[in-house]
Amino acid sequence: MDADWSASLFTNADHSRICDYCLAYNARSGTTSGLKCAKPPPVPPAPPAKKECEDNGCSWIHAQQLCHSLQGDDVLYNDCLFDFCLECEDDAAVQFVAEDEDENPDPICVAGAPECAPEEVCTKAVKMNTLTVSHNNLGGVGPDAGAEEIRYSNAAVINGKAVDLVLTTDGTFTSSKPSVNGNAGAFGRLNVKCGTSVTVSMKVVDAETGNPVVLDAVALTWYDLDEGKKSKGRATVTTCGSTGAIVSENTELTVEREGDCSSATSSVAGTGKDNPTSPHNLDSLQISRSVTLPFKQVSEMSSTLSLAKGFKGRNFLFAIEPSVACGL
Repeated sequence: MDADWSASLFTNADHSRICDYCLAYNARSGTTSGLKCAKPPPVPPAPPAKKECEDNGCSWIHAQQLCHSLQGDDVLYNDCLFDFCLECEDDAAVQFVAEDEDENPDPICVAGAPECAPEEVCTKAVKMNTLTVSHNNLGGVGPDAGAEEIRYSNAAVINGKAVDLVLTTDGTFTSSKPSVNGNAGAFGRLNVKCGTSVTVSMKVVDAETGNPVVLDAVALTWYDLDEGKKSKGRATVTTCGSTGAIVSENTELTVEREGDCSSATSSVAGTGKDNPTSPHNLDSLQISRSVTLPFKQVSEMSSTLSLAKGFKGRNFLFAIEPSVACGL
């Protein structure tokens, strides 16, 4: 108990656990002699970042300016201030902020949107599911026969009534693998042949009457917009009528707004290993390849899915979820 702890490779927490064990051992053996231990003194708190800046002759005001974007998180903000104050180097804080933006990207609005409020979209948009595929024959490609649509039954309950989500096309739909159309877990999934495009309309209808159901606020998100090697099968989603387009700060997509239409185009090759598994659990890379399109007062949304020439086809994943607007 009189040992010098300063050169130890163990942490104070390690020493405390050992001492607790020793005391418990003595209690069980009924002895107060033998194994003895004194816990090390607590580690003094680190000096405030402001004092660190003063001691090193750094500008405290400049430190606050460099780390301003992190003020919503006390821990990250303080760490950023310390990084600058230790070295008085702008790059230390700039790199810290850049790393945080990459790991925890915030949603941002694409320029030209008439209305864009990610927080409002995240909290107010109606959410729907694509878990139940009751009919699957979009554009007549099968695998089912009959009506040329994909119907997701019981997609949501709106004002106490069940609604279906019905997908149709206004032209030829060419799929390289129709059997995978429908869903993939909690995602809706559409397989499009490379070198083709298709416009898909999504209608919200009363499950009993088939009448359109108008939603006050809803958001459509497209995920996993990537491409093959050497830009083959480059994917583009063009959506008109939304109030804007929301991407993440670290987006890999090329997004443009013309009139009331937003287009999002892939720019990086992807692999099956980086595919998302749930719209509710995206990592930094997966959210960088997604785009959320909010709508107001609509019963129908549509997007045109286009693929550059490539091998076979690619899957487009979607969900009626405001995923990107909510961030990680």
